[in-house]
Amino acid sequence: MFLASCTGDKEVRSVLDRAEALMEAHPDSAYETLSSLPLKGEELKGSSERAFYLLLFANASYKLYKKMPSDTVFQEVVDYYDRHGDANERMKAYYLMGCIYRDRHEAPMALQWYLDATEQADTLAANCDYLTLMKVYGQMAGIYHSQLMPMEEIESRKMFSKCAEMMDSTYYVIRGIEKQLGAYQLMSDTAIILALTDSVHDLYLQAGMPQAAASVYPPAIHIYLARHDFRKAKQLMDIFEHESGLFDVEGNICKGREHYYESKGIYYEGIGKLDSAKYYYHLLADNGYNLDAYRGLIKVFRKQHLADSVLSTVQLYEQAYQNYVNYKDIDAMRQVKSMYDYNRNQKIAHQKEIEATNTRNQLYLLIITFVAALAILIILFVIGRKRRNQRILSLSNTVHMAEKKIRDLKEDKHKLELSQEALTKSLNDKIQNYRKIATIALDTLNSLEKTNRVIDSGIVQKIYDCSYNPMVKVTEEQWQRFVDFAHHEYPELFMLLIEKKLTENERYVTLLTKYGFGNSQIANLLGKKAQHINNLKERANKKIFKINDASSLASNLQIFSK
Repeated sequence: MFLASCTGDKEVRSVLDRAEALMEAHPDSAYETLSSLPLKGEELKGSSERAFYLLLFANASYKLYKKMPSDTVFQEVVDYYDRHGDANERMKAYYLMGCIYRDRHEAPMALQWYLDATEQADTLAANCDYLTLMKVYGQMAGIYHSQLMPMEEIESRKMFSKCAEMMDSTYYVIRGIEKQLGAYQLMSDTAIILALTDSVHDLYLQAGMPQAAASVYPPAIHIYLARHDFRKAKQLMDIFEHESGLFDVEGNICKGREHYYESKGIYYEGIGKLDSAKYYYHLLADNGYNLDAYRGLIKVFRKQHLADSVLSTVQLYEQAYQNYVNYKDIDAMRQVKSMYDYNRNQKIAHQKEIEATNTRNQLYLLIITFVAALAILIILFVIGRKRRNQRILSLSNTVHMAEKKIRDLKEDKHKLELSQEALTKSLNDKIQNYRKIATIALDTLNSLEKTNRVIDSGIVQKIYDCSYNPMVKVTEEQWQRFVDFAHHEYPELFMLLIEKKLTENERYVTLLTKYGFGNSQIANLLGKKAQHINNLKERANKKIFKINDASSLASNLQIFSK
């Protein structure tokens, strides 16, 4: 019976090894191989094969988009490899646990497991599993992007490329650089996006990857569309659609790239082909990008003067926006990241404390050894003192000198401890100061970026100039651009204006007041008398804030931010 059981374990191990060999190239075959085991591994409970089976099964399920094991079941795997696994096995177990939480849409927990996975990696080892580590950083970057944390995303993308470099994978090195474009889109840094796009395009061409080079243009296309440079946008769109290899014969883009349909909708809207624009906005909604799709449809319906369609789509947009806000868990994410940084600093401090303790122990050992040797020496001197009186005197002087050195050593040790305490306190104070300075700098930068977006807005400046020259009238197109810009800048205020059913002039007066225009400027722009403008402000203030007063409208609007 003992020999038979050993044979069975060898057969199971052989199946698991075969599944592991198939995992990267043929995950479907690996999944079928694992599924062939009786009871799907339940008979392996408590053994190393059980943990290995669950690790492989979770990996195969993740690759094939199948349901992964529960966190409760997979915790058994993590616990086993924490006790018995090497660095690569622990990292993979932590990574897959993060994927389980990611599939459950628990971003903070997923991020915590991914961060712990990076801690398990032994990058100094020759057999470090850089492929899994690269995947970990890729998943972390995806979470940071979805939670609007661009700086953390960029750092993860850089680590992704660094892992790919260790694997000699040119494509993934460049791919990690390319994926940084998404983070810079969140930061609205158009200059870096255009420069980085050209750089990545050249890197792909140098590596002999023309299709990958043609696939980098969507962020740049979006920028040129926002600038209304439809000729340049169309030029890049043609290259992307015909040379990237991402589209089928019917013009459908491959899975995962469907957000490009927004650019198609914006382009056709910009050149006046509104039916084509609606088609791509509906296609965008069908692929789950509801917020961008409804925003585009609202603009198209407004241009077609379809009031009922605008109203119904606005309601859909509000629901999608609420879902979008609910999905974000930025505060929890930042808490996880801060706790990770804190724990890591604590580990470093603890390591330094251990090193200092070892140094003190070595010093104590040296002192004890010296004292012991001195004691032995004194005993020897006492035994021979009758015959070596002169020698004893000499040795006595030596003893006194040694005792003085011991006292000096103790004093030096005490001074060293005081110096270390002062140094540690000074270092902690500096760290706190640097954190405060960094926080203030980040808040200032965000404030400047918001201010610059308003100052750099061409349409607001154009209307501002017209407000001082009654002879220059604002065209309908300019009014529409101004309203679109205000909608983008203050979506909550814009939705409230529609909900409260403000008239067109009341909406104009409200938005112009929000941007700091005075009564005389608004009167010039709308061709009304100052008293009429005051009445419009009073009605708008009453509808929005239930305050029958014109003068407080500007201060009341301060609650709306970008």
